[in-house]
Amino acid sequence: MAPSRLRGRRTNRLLPTPPAFVLPRPSGPNASCRCQTWKNGWTRICKTRTCFYAIRIDGRFRDVSVRAIAAQVKPYKPLSEIVGTQVVRNYSETRGVLVGFRSPAFSRSISVSGYHWHFLTEDRKHGGHVLHITVENAGVQFNELAGLDLELPRTEVFANSDQTKDRAKEVKRVEGE
Repeated sequence: MAPSRLRGRRTNRLLPTPPAFVLPRPSGPNASCRCQTWKNGWTRICKTRTCFYAIRIDGRFRDVSVRAIAAQVKPYKPLSEIVGTQVVRNYSETRGVLVGFRSPAFSRSISVSGYHWHFLTEDRKHGGHVLHITVENAGVQFNELAGLDLELPRTEVFANSDQTKDRAKEVKRVEGE
């Protein structure tokens, strides 16, 4: 399988959007996954510690806990300040899709390093950032991403923002690590 490139872009420059990962649907090997092998399986799949991975898991999930935060308006507050307003939802015995990225440690200044997961129910009506999940039975697809194209906002707010603050502790708290 040839490595893909990770491309960040906006579909309409007039609409404010959060950072996005845009790439073809994962097309790597399709494998079955049961909850007993969930934690141990990722080191076998994501072998290269210095590449990004896009992962898609379709299947049946025993239980899922997700968080969602309401849409924000300017001036935008840091996630660490609004995480207290999040709504947590729990789903049991549901079908859906789990999508995630594994970002290498060196990318922590532009992304959350490690694994980052979002879940969407099969009917595409419910979902959010994964806090906890138990996979019952699922198919796994993934892409190893050997490149990264990063486009930065060209706004005065971004140009004058302080990017020197170390947010590692905030990220750890917000991500529930």
